[in-house]
Amino acid sequence: MSIKLHKEEQRFNDKVVMAMLGIGILGLLYAAINTLLFTPSAYIKAGTFFLVALALGGWLFWLVKLRLKVKISNKSIKYQMAPFHTTNRKIKWKEVKKCTIVKTPKIAQWHGGNLSYGAESRFSLSGRNGLSVTTKDGRKYFIGCCDVDGLQKAMQSFSVG
Repeated sequence: MSIKLHKEEQRFNDKVVMAMLGIGILGLLYAAINTLLFTPSAYIKAGTFFLVALALGGWLFWLVKLRLKVKISNKSIKYQMAPFHTTNRKIKWKEVKKCTIVKTPKIAQWHGGNLSYGAESRFSLSGRNGLSVTTKDGRKYFIGCCDVDGLQKAMQSFSVG
């Protein structure tokens, strides 16, 4: 039986992005209604405004539905990034070659410090904070965690390998 070390669920919560999308949707809807009221023959222009507003609304809906679940036990690391993954993905500790906890400052998301290069599979909604894992067969993963301090405490009580 596995012992749970750390469990976390994240959502996309960048209020600036959501506010910008909301303002864009409202502006486009206003422009479409304004176009229909004051320029009755401009149906194509108003329809374009409505379609772009609908696309932004779909993007906002998709961001609200974005979730990352992380469960770390003494046997494995499980993660699921919905809607991309329909089931949990698992990395067993016996497959792990190297494991590092990464913590970057909050401002790093705005200056490019959270960029990753190379063939790393990245699953994070919390910037470049979380667990960097390299498996014995050379695959690299980055699994994001909001509570990096809690993750670090949990990992101190457990040795990898």
